[in-house]
Amino acid sequence: MNASPSLTSRRGLGGVSALVGGILVIASVFLPWLGYPSAGNTVTGWDTYALSSGPAQWFTQDAFSTRGFSPGFTGLSVLIAGGVLVLLSLAMLLSLAGGAFRLGFAAIVVLAGLALLAFLVGVSNLASLYATGDPNLVTPEYGLFLLSAGSLIGLIAVWMGLPRRGS
Repeated sequence: MNASPSLTSRRGLGGVSALVGGILVIASVFLPWLGYPSAGNTVTGWDTYALSSGPAQWFTQDAFSTRGFSPGFTGLSVLIAGGVLVLLSLAMLLSLAGGAFRLGFAAIVVLAGLALLAFLVGVSNLASLYATGDPNLVTPEYGLFLLSAGSLIGLIAVWMGLPRRGS
């Protein structure tokens, strides 16, 4: 597979856009994610990790409701997902013409899969909150919206920036 010629190529723009998405995801961890109207306070993404213990520090099946499946990832999981997006963007940028390496088909499949995984981690909290949460008890704050936007930007950027088979 031929490497893309420059930073203005599809892969270069995808790599830069994925970097922006990863940075947004990482930044969102330290911003308010959840608001509690009755208590008048907010919880950041990092607080969801710091206030949890055991396996719940990574993921919980009942984040927003005790009835049924209500998945949620903590700030640490999201921080790792943002780091993965940053690493994916660097791999894309370093594989440009004259770069450190070329992306083979297996690497492309792995990068695309990791981008999808980071996206699912990024959007699951907001989707789960809207699907299962009680708006009288907990509301989404701007950090969750930034998280979802960053993970969507990262997914699209990686998928659109990776070379197609035979190109």
